[in-house]
Amino acid sequence: MLSAVNGIFPVLSPVLGGIIIQFTNWQGIFVVLAIIGLIVVIALFGGIKETLPPTERSTGDVLSTINSIGDLIKNGRFLRLIISAGLVTGGLFSYISASSFVFQNYFHMSVQSFSFLYALNGIGIAIGSVIPGFFASRISEAKQTKTVLITTLITAFILIGSWYSFRSLSVVIVLVFLIVTQFGILFTLTTSIVMNMGSHNSGSISALFGLAQNGIGSLMSPIVGLFGIATYLPMAAAITACILLSLILFSSLKISENQNI
Repeated sequence: MLSAVNGIFPVLSPVLGGIIIQFTNWQGIFVVLAIIGLIVVIALFGGIKETLPPTERSTGDVLSTINSIGDLIKNGRFLRLIISAGLVTGGLFSYISASSFVFQNYFHMSVQSFSFLYALNGIGIAIGSVIPGFFASRISEAKQTKTVLITTLITAFILIGSWYSFRSLSVVIVLVFLIVTQFGILFTLTTSIVMNMGSHNSGSISALFGLAQNGIGSLMSPIVGLFGIATYLPMAAAITACILLSLILFSSLKISENQNI
């Protein structure tokens, strides 16, 4: 469920922003963000209770937390895993940053049609996020992850190939939907694998995992733009590069296909 939320809202947020901007100026967007932030703070202090039993909570000061993070960074296997997972988010942000130019500028879709398509892809991520649960008892998360990385890579290569062959809007829509749906699957799988690495320092694991996702995602957005917005080839190439690197790193972990990490 957490993976579904994290995957869906980066896709839906531009649509929500487009709706809000119809009723206010750009400064109004930040007012809305401030209100959302205030609601979250109130919820944290007034409505969300700590569920972890006191006996299982970590103790120590800020220095112990820094040491815990340092130990994780020194773990080469963990580092490769979170970078591999972060590259999946990088692929998603490559789509997010370029999609409006691809579909509205290159394929000349209307704002309404593009918004519908954007929302549809958000649904694809939600669908993908729940798929791993149906196979959890039969196929290990590691094997599922490697399989979906391979199928996502194949789909991304087909998307590149379409640029050199037919450049059909309907084909690109289908291929992009398949890719983002597979992103949803990967979000669930990589989150589960990363968080299952340890329970005593799950907070540090989650922090570094989030840093890898958002850090790589924020880097890919301008990189895609640097290669131009007149075609969808940079978007397709960026997604392909992210997934290929992710697959290489994940495969280097040599996780047994019969067990999780």
